[in-house]
Amino acid sequence: MRSGSRTTTPFQHGGVSGPNGSAVYLVSTDEAAANRILDTIGTRYVITDIEVDTGKFHAPVTWADVGQERFQPYFLLPVSAGSSEYQAVPFNTQEYYLTMISRLHNFDGSMTDPTSQVIYAEYRDAGTANTSLPVITRTQQMNATEAAAAVEAYNRNAPAGSHATLLGMYYQFRGGDSILQPLERVPALQHYRLVHETPQNVYGNVGEDGPDLKAVKIFEYVPGAHIKGEGIIEVPIVTNTGRMFTYRQESVNGTFIVPYATSGWSGEVKATGQYRIAGTGQTFDVTEEDILQGHTIN
Repeated sequence: MRSGSRTTTPFQHGGVSGPNGSAVYLVSTDEAAANRILDTIGTRYVITDIEVDTGKFHAPVTWADVGQERFQPYFLLPVSAGSSEYQAVPFNTQEYYLTMISRLHNFDGSMTDPTSQVIYAEYRDAGTANTSLPVITRTQQMNATEAAAAVEAYNRNAPAGSHATLLGMYYQFRGGDSILQPLERVPALQHYRLVHETPQNVYGNVGEDGPDLKAVKIFEYVPGAHIKGEGIIEVPIVTNTGRMFTYRQESVNGTFIVPYATSGWSGEVKATGQYRIAGTGQTFDVTEEDILQGHTIN
């Protein structure tokens, strides 16, 4: 996180720990709470990178003292079908996808729904299985809605010490784009706009339909403009690397708070059209002044 000429990374002593440290910020699942940290320390820019997002995610979790099992619990999983040998495997829970580091780096602060199948898993508690970790007894890839219903149905009548849950495959265990596939809806961040990203795609050279996740991103923390309305608002964005995505946000109490200007902004990451409320003919132009002053524009 950057304030003036001061930069704080999740590994710098003095800027990482404590209630206003970068560790607590990065693993926070509440945007309002995260915003209060930036307000307190006077920070305007947040820098994210793929290492803290994935392989070094344990570092901010440790500094924040919140317990990694909340975000990436380990389970015992057979090394192969029918095997009596087990390996300890980490999985992502929905809480991981809701952290600030994930919502910023993986989803560009945009509202994101599950777009593919998720892992439905049944498991036994460590105490019940007499093991050091919970043991997965069954997994199945399912549609996200069906999987959520299956979890609820199983847990209503589960045997003692047994449970069902939804899991995401841990990024470094088998690769793939699971960090881009939440288990449930991830709400949009209202006060963060992408302003720069590095050109490297962490997935290598992929086709037009493949994932494109950059190694480092910089976000600006802004007041945001207010738009009255219901439903989901969208605006097309093109980044400094030419990557295109749609920023989407669901209204809260009849209001959208949006972070991107559609005019008057000369930065590297730009909106390529107006805001549009999906399913309606309503469109809105939002100036840079609206964003920085927190104006209500309609």
